[in-house]
Amino acid sequence: MVADLSLDEAERVLEAAVDPDAHLMSDEWRAFVAIGSAFGAHDTVRHSRHEHVRGSVHANSAEGFNDRVRRTIADVFHHISPDHADLYSGGIGIRSAVAVFG
Repeated sequence: MVADLSLDEAERVLEAAVDPDAHLMSDEWRAFVAIGSAFGAHDTVRHSRHEHVRGSVHANSAEGFNDRVRRTIADVFHHISPDHADLYSGGIGIRSAVAVFG
């Protein structure tokens, strides 16, 4: 569970969930830029310059998933408990994967 949008919290979550050898692709949020050096590689797209993809570098997968979670909460659940947000997002992720991959 993500407690807040601070640099410390972003670092805690990414260190726990992402392999340090991974190629991190993110937008230009300062926390991601600061944390990027802790990974095997880090590339950033600059939304402020209307850049959404540069070659194979993008943040579309994460942004698309977050958008699907927001739409599902608004359209289906209407409200979720912050205590169980990880369960809802996990369930939405499983349904998304089944819809895409069968």
